[in-house]
Amino acid sequence: LQSMRVVLQEITMWMKGSFDANPDFTPTLRPGRVIVLTPKKKSMSEFIRRIELRLSTEPGVIRSVVIYESESSYTLLDFSQVRLNEKLPDALFRGI
Repeated sequence: LQSMRVVLQEITMWMKGSFDANPDFTPTLRPGRVIVLTPKKKSMSEFIRRIELRLSTEPGVIRSVVIYESESSYTLLDFSQVRLNEKLPDALFRGI
């Protein structure tokens, strides 16, 4: 649960492409459109070993996020049917 909180806080920076500005993770670009984020602090690495962002061929779209808590335990967030800049009715945002 703690690792999911961290990822949700980081998503905004990832969507802006701000990987180098992150004080908590060191980014590494790997072949196949994969960015690996490794925790800088030991306290963070106790519950997150690494995060792998798998990028889509479409600019600005993350295909999936894999959060490795240990070598045998991970959480996969898979994004499918992604639509960008789709027009949404204003009524969707009323009463929230």
